[in-house]
Amino acid sequence: MHRFFVLLIGCLIFTMSAQTWAATAQKTDENTLALWTMDEVNSDPVLVKDGSGHKMDMTVNGEGSLKFVDGLFGKAVDGFDPQGNKDNRYLQPPAYKLDNPATQTFEAWVCWPDKKDLPGRTRQTIWRNAGSRTPLHFYFLKDKDGDIELTLLLRDAKKTNEAQTEYITWYLDKAPQPGQWYHVAYTIEPKGQGTMVKLYFNPQTVTETSPKPLVELHLEKFKFDTGRFVYRLGEEGQTGSDPFKGIIDDVRFSKIARTTFDTLAP
Repeated sequence: MHRFFVLLIGCLIFTMSAQTWAATAQKTDENTLALWTMDEVNSDPVLVKDGSGHKMDMTVNGEGSLKFVDGLFGKAVDGFDPQGNKDNRYLQPPAYKLDNPATQTFEAWVCWPDKKDLPGRTRQTIWRNAGSRTPLHFYFLKDKDGDIELTLLLRDAKKTNEAQTEYITWYLDKAPQPGQWYHVAYTIEPKGQGTMVKLYFNPQTVTETSPKPLVELHLEKFKFDTGRFVYRLGEEGQTGSDPFKGIIDDVRFSKIARTTFDTLAP
C-alpha cells in the first residue's frame, strides 16, 4: 500500500486582477465520456443533462434536497450533506452504463462556501464507484493531526478479501479558502506492468492550462479494477455517509489521461 505525501506551498491572494482568474467552462471533445455542467436540469424527474452526447444524464437519488445554485460557470449543485436523519442526496449516471476505462481522467470545480463546510474527520466524497468492492474512491479528509488530504483509493479486481488496495494521498499545507473555487482532478493510465496515477488541485487563480501534477506515482504491478460499477457524485451512496459539503460545478469524465486542462485558461 502506498501513501504519497506532497505539500502545497504558498498562499492564495484575492487582490489579483480579474484577468488572472480562470473562467472557462468545461467543453466536450472526442475523448469525453460524460460532461455535466449542471446548467441543463430537468425538474420532473430531476435529471442533470450530459453535454457529451453520450446520454449519461445523472439522476438525483437518496433523500433530502439538492439545490442548484450559482456556480463558477452558470449553475452548480449543492446540498449533498445529510438533512436531519435522512439519507444523503447524490447524483448518479445510468447504472453500469458509464465506461470505467483503464485510462481515464476525472475533473471538477469545487468550492466550500463557509469554513464550517471544509473537510473534517468524515470523508467528503467527490466521485466513487459504488458497491462493496469500491474499486475507486476520490475524496477529501482531515486526518487525526488536523491536516486535510486529497486521496484517490484504488483496488484491483481480485476477490474482496484478497484485493490489493492503493491510497494515493496529497496533504495540503493549508486548508482551502472558503469561497474560493478549486479545480480538482485525477488521471490514471497503464504504464508497463503497472499504473501511473496523477492528482491535481489548483485554485481559480492558476491560469496555466498544463499545470504540474502535485502527485505523480507509478504503482508497479498494480492494475485497478476496470469493471463497470455504479458511479456516485457527491456522496458514498450506500449508507448515506461521506457527503461532499461544498458545491460542485462542471464535471468532466474522459477516456484519456489529460495533461492539459483548458478550463484553467483565463
